[in-house]
Amino acid sequence: MDAAGLEHLCKTLITAVGEARAMVRYGDNSADYADVVKHAHDTHDLLLEALLGDAALATPHVRGIAQAAANALDQIDAHAAACRNVNMDAAELSRLASKLRAAVTEAERLVREHPANYMVKLREHVRDARGMHDGLLEALLQHPTLSTLTVRQVAETSGSAIDQLESLATPRGEKH
Repeated sequence: MDAAGLEHLCKTLITAVGEARAMVRYGDNSADYADVVKHAHDTHDLLLEALLGDAALATPHVRGIAQAAANALDQIDAHAAACRNVNMDAAELSRLASKLRAAVTEAERLVREHPANYMVKLREHVRDARGMHDGLLEALLQHPTLSTLTVRQVAETSGSAIDQLESLATPRGEKH
């Protein structure tokens, strides 16, 4: 990637994160919001891949943009998780735990079968698993009466597995 392409990618990322933040500020949790957040995450992943592919592009300014975007996306993801959990019941909590278990299993499979070839895909799976894990923890905090031993065990074991997967999927020096 050349400097112009990198500049365009950074501007696209800043715009996508800004749009997602604005939607949070105005309480928009529509399908458009999910699309904007996914676009911001995908653009962030592309920036990280570009920086991994050419160390000369990783100036302090660009690394700062990548880190600021990661921090903003963490906040946006936390907001989305809280919104999803407002009216959760036991069946939804159980489905979330099952989805989380499947996401962690898929990410672990990617690591075993394709350790170096699918980093963007792995980061996407790990990010999805982290979001589900955070949602599960938030739901357990908001609805303690729905907590079961099985759900708590899924939360604990998947949290540890996600931590390990994040360390594999995140380039050195970048935040999870």
